[in-house]
Amino acid sequence: VLLRQIISFCAKLLIIDEFPYMCKGNKSVPSVLQNLWDAELKDGNVMIVLCGSAMSFIEKELLAEKNPLYGRVICRCETVTEGEIVDCIHAPIPPCSIDGVKRRVGAGMGRCQGGFCSPRVLEILARELGRDPMEIEKDKKGTYILTGRTKGEQA
Repeated sequence: VLLRQIISFCAKLLIIDEFPYMCKGNKSVPSVLQNLWDAELKDGNVMIVLCGSAMSFIEKELLAEKNPLYGRVICRCETVTEGEIVDCIHAPIPPCSIDGVKRRVGAGMGRCQGGFCSPRVLEILARELGRDPMEIEKDKKGTYILTGRTKGEQA
């Protein structure tokens, strides 16, 4: 909240020094920063400069994948990003179920067992495969997660 207030008030250049140590203290910092950028800053003529003495962290965690989807963590327990999920869906033998994604990249393998990330994995699968979310299965044939609509028009 304070960061939003500072940027909206006066800053056009935001410099974060020792970013790797900030992330070491809280692994969700890159994802939070990415979400802030996507939601509020990308169209605001703001430049963010991330600095740090741990260059291996910056190269591995931030520059290894230039796709912004790698900044969006979908599975918090296992730190699986949307980019990893999209990449596995477009692999030569793609997963076509939520558990298929789970076996390939680990989304849903953590402490919550997919309680938080499965709905997002379902959305990503439907979007990337061009299918209706109602057609996405948990694992084998007939194991549908969604069975009907509760709001809006009935299909």
